Amino acid sequence: MDPLVVSSSVITLLCNLHKFSGLANVGHEDDPEIGDLAILTAFYRDINYLILSSPVSSIFSIDQALRRCKATQEQLIGLLDQIGYPRLKRSSRRQNRMRYALNMFLKHGQLARAKNAYRDAVLLLRDIAMSSVTQRHLESIRLEIEQIRHVTDMDDGSGENLRTLRTNEAGASGTLVPETTDHSLFNATIVLLSNEHPQYVSARGKFDTGADINLISRNLVEKRGLLDLVENLEKGLTIRGIEDAQFTAKAKITLTWYLNKSSYSRMTEFFLTEDDSFDILLGNDFINENNLFHIEPTVRMATHSKMKVVVAAGMFTLKAVYVLARADGVE
Repeated sequence: MDPLVVSSSVITLLCNLHKFSGLANVGHEDDPEIGDLAILTAFYRDINYLILSSPVSSIFSIDQALRRCKATQEQLIGLLDQIGYPRLKRSSRRQNRMRYALNMFLKHGQLARAKNAYRDAVLLLRDIAMSSVTQRHLESIRLEIEQIRHVTDMDDGSGENLRTLRTNEAGASGTLVPETTDHSLFNATIVLLSNEHPQYVSARGKFDTGADINLISRNLVEKRGLLDLVENLEKGLTIRGIEDAQFTAKAKITLTWYLNKSSYSRMTEFFLTEDDSFDILLGNDFINENNLFHIEPTVRMATHSKMKVVVAAGMFTLKAVYVLARADGVE
């Protein structure tokens, strides 16, 4: 017998025994063969949540990638169950670790192929999903700017509400007259995530630089059954507006929402107010954080007499309007 062949066989056997012994003395948390599966699984779960929380339906390639991830994951779970991975504990007896190590040794190649297939599927899903999300974000920026500039509380989505036809009583002629547009108003949708499927709640929105925080009507919260999401404040938060107006917020709620012409959703904290002239109100802090400097009032509240600002409970007049009035010489 060739001594070289014998020595090679012995060396191979010793290497295999060393590897087998190492597998038998480590727990699955430290196992280099499957140590990164927890990271891949968490990544896969995060991508699923990102896709499910999006108000826009996913594209066909994402659906195909999700099916591929599910299939490879099920194959990998079945193989790990055969090896004994779910039953292995760090405190397990040495006999159990030896059995696990033997199965790992015998199914090493099969496990490696299954793990690589699962990793490739998850990373492919990541690339497709993130590319899709990036494209939606770029599109949403354009749509949000367009909506904030043009949408009104009576917008029907056609984008043609800037002009109206006025007809005289005799109906003989008509004149096109510019229609007053309030750029501080918008339409939004609140997304409620549940175990079964998302629910959507329409909301009338208003931008208001006279309030630093975001507000939501208690009437909307109660009507839509959102009281379970409300967090009561131990100490009421006193909120001050212009002309010494103030009220005390005693509860808050965190909601996911998006503008109706946008695919970009946000998670925002709102404080409850009794005022129901709006559903949600976005304050000065939100406007500054999102660089919404293009919001401008369309009506100047300036008179020849002393300007009087009436502030309802929880409702603040635009600071920008007040500044314009002072600039016109109104004390």
